[in-house]
Amino acid sequence: FSFEAQSLLHEIIHSYGAEHVCVDSTDLMQGYPECDEVKNIEDSTKPVTFDLTGKYYFGGDKSGVDLKTLKIWSDGSGELRPELDQGICWVGQRCQLSETTFPVQGSVQLQIKNGKKWVVVNSVRGVIANCKGCYKYLFVNSYSFQKSGNFQYRIYSPADKKYRAYVGPTKTIRVLD
Repeated sequence: FSFEAQSLLHEIIHSYGAEHVCVDSTDLMQGYPECDEVKNIEDSTKPVTFDLTGKYYFGGDKSGVDLKTLKIWSDGSGELRPELDQGICWVGQRCQLSETTFPVQGSVQLQIKNGKKWVVVNSVRGVIANCKGCYKYLFVNSYSFQKSGNFQYRIYSPADKKYRAYVGPTKTIRVLD
């Protein structure tokens, strides 16, 4: 590979979570400033290597990630997918959609819009919240989507003797395959 191709591949591997590897001066993921004895790959006469031991970023995760387990391979062999920004998640992977506090324990439903109807997909009970300035009970709603697309969701807390029903704002999640 040319120096430019090596640099590009090095940065792409960083984007998946791998850090620099300082065990072999020819490794593609060696880098400055972590590795004192790093040689400039452009001037090197030795071929560049790719995790020869299989312990650091391809077969092991000592550098922060095991690329073999990511869902980036066309054969589907990866097991994990990188975390995505809020508002986006993966098909079949549990997505946390809301974290809300309320003054009473009760239950909070997660509703997904299906056509014109809101369908309850889960209901959680509150646990004691450990935060200042919030209500006493914490409710964390998550869901695992089985297909890709954009989905509208909201949380809903039924009325009780003291409080009226709460209907949260409609939000949208993008689910990737």
